[in-house]
Amino acid sequence: MRAIVLATVTGRLAVVMACARHVPSARPDGFGALVAAGLSRLTGWGWSVLTLGLAWLVANATGGFREAILDVCAVLAGLVAAVVLRTIAVRRFGGVTGDVFGSLLETATTTVLVVLALGG
Repeated sequence: MRAIVLATVTGRLAVVMACARHVPSARPDGFGALVAAGLSRLTGWGWSVLTLGLAWLVANATGGFREAILDVCAVLAGLVAAVVLRTIAVRRFGGVTGDVFGSLLETATTTVLVVLALGG
């Protein structure tokens, strides 16, 4: 259950981080234009630190130190995968779209689940 929650939260966090002011929208219409460049970098990083801290605390309390390390590594891997994909999308499309947000969510979620499966 913890893995599903962690993967889901990380996927949503990847989308929040893609809504930073330095990330443009690829088109003037559509979902990407509604939310792109809507948040400061501090907001995205703040939620990231909060997520990592909660992942550490919950895993350490329920599974121990090894589980805490694994959970934090899984979240970091998911976020890194999303940042790489976002960078490619911005370079290719000139910004983000709703479909890019969806792919970031799925990529981060899947990466977390794969890391947890390989580490468990």
